[in-house]
Amino acid sequence: PLGEALRSGVLPGADPLVMVGSTWAQERGGGAAPRAAQPTTPSHKRMLSSTWRCAGHRFSIVVRGLDPRQIEAGKVDESIERLQEDGFLNFFELASFGQAEVRRYEIGAALWTGQWDLAARLMLTANRSSDGAVCDGAIAAFRTGELAKGMELLPEEGAEGLRNLAMQLVLGRPALEALQSAVPAAIWARYLGSVSKLAWNHAVVARLTKQPRRPVAGDLIWDGETGDVRHLKFDELDSKGLSDILLPLPRPGEPVPECSGRLYLEAVLRQLVPGADAPEAAFPFKVSTMLPQARRIVGLPGDVSWDITEAE
Repeated sequence: PLGEALRSGVLPGADPLVMVGSTWAQERGGGAAPRAAQPTTPSHKRMLSSTWRCAGHRFSIVVRGLDPRQIEAGKVDESIERLQEDGFLNFFELASFGQAEVRRYEIGAALWTGQWDLAARLMLTANRSSDGAVCDGAIAAFRTGELAKGMELLPEEGAEGLRNLAMQLVLGRPALEALQSAVPAAIWARYLGSVSKLAWNHAVVARLTKQPRRPVAGDLIWDGETGDVRHLKFDELDSKGLSDILLPLPRPGEPVPECSGRLYLEAVLRQLVPGADAPEAAFPFKVSTMLPQARRIVGLPGDVSWDITEAE
């Protein structure tokens, strides 16, 4: 739950934005974690209306170890209501950054700065596993520069991308041309986007720990009339909340827009991608289409349903 993450130091402070199922977490003391209990009231679920339609994402979250006293006192209901009113930190999920030995943003950083040879090598060697997967022999050969041997060790199916990239390099094509020829534009965007998303996540933490947890003049918001991003004005502060605030998503070759979190976002980005950005012409797509211009730092769920069950 977000409340646990806040107390663990992700967002230090005594006033966490959202607490879900962890209201009494500091009062439990030692011993086994209490078991979830059946509610004493007839229903703790708000049913979806018959006309409900989902125009975005739908997530299921399981919160375990609830104390029966929390349920009986209505603490869980209060926490869910706070989730609906105050929202949740709108971080990009961990899956955006990859779980292979070489993280997706490492490859993205090499592409971002035009280190084509490094990017190609990382792509060929990124997926080595700890359980002896079928590609491990090929990846080991790629790591030592034995591209032809690595191609021979690849399985017949499921490794077409690795084979195409290795073949381009074996034929002596420059790394950039090999990447442009063998790697689809969507894969380029995924790698580059992971860099932008990681920098954005760090910038959100900085915005909520180093600045007031409320809108400030100069924050970015969506303009409801033009559909574009603009700066928040001083006379609008009372009418806006954290769920209205945006942070820009950085893109290769483009300056970070002026906003309250710009300096920190630029600093994190330079740590991830030191050096000059690669020219936009090197990328097989327009970087302006890679990701949205900006993203809300706090998300508000459009519809929430919940239930409490007892489990062994």
